[in-house]
Amino acid sequence: IGASTFWDGGFLGASGNTHQSDYGTVAEDQVTIGMKTTRYALEAEQRQLPGIWHSVSARLSHTDYRHTEFDNGVPGTVFAKQGQDLRLQARHRDVAGWQGLVGVQLETNRFSAVGDEAFAPASHTRSQAVFVHEVLPTDWGQFNAGARAESVHVTSLGSPMLDRFEVGERAFAPWSLAMGAAFKLAGSWQLTGNAAMTQRAPTDYELFANGPHLATHTWEVGSSHLRPEKSRSLDAGL
Repeated sequence: IGASTFWDGGFLGASGNTHQSDYGTVAEDQVTIGMKTTRYALEAEQRQLPGIWHSVSARLSHTDYRHTEFDNGVPGTVFAKQGQDLRLQARHRDVAGWQGLVGVQLETNRFSAVGDEAFAPASHTRSQAVFVHEVLPTDWGQFNAGARAESVHVTSLGSPMLDRFEVGERAFAPWSLAMGAAFKLAGSWQLTGNAAMTQRAPTDYELFANGPHLATHTWEVGSSHLRPEKSRSLDAGL
């Protein structure tokens, strides 16, 4: 369910949705999952601003996820995750021919697993990011570029019931860069090319998991010594 109000050059909206599902697993016929997730969101935008900024928008959301593993109908381990996400971005008018936006994103997540089959400890993840995306239209086509810098902190809180989990905190500073161009050719043909370097911080379970995952019949093992995942890509198209 959702509702919005509109005015000249802007809007404010709110929504809430919930999804519930009961399903089987790939490893054990008698193991089922009961899942429920609820999300609330608030979003607003104001356009036609004076000065250099064309528009400013914001989005705030809260998500509550929970699932329970049932073995022959008997409740087992309960997994829960609560998260909040805030994204602010501003689109500017032409600056020396460039068009684009800048923004910030803040995110926090709390995870817990209660039960003998918990494969990851309780954890808290916090991240802050700044980003920019710019486009330069030209006579021959278009050039675009983007960048994102993050600060990520992942804290393992352990478990009051199990002593196999490592307790500690890791901090990461991943960043990403991307650029591309589109060249106009004869007729309706266009030549495109893109290059990117991206980094991703390890997740809580990639760092601190150590336990049986009943739904997949695996023993999950993380490593607190992991470094950010890095990738490079290059593509061309006609």
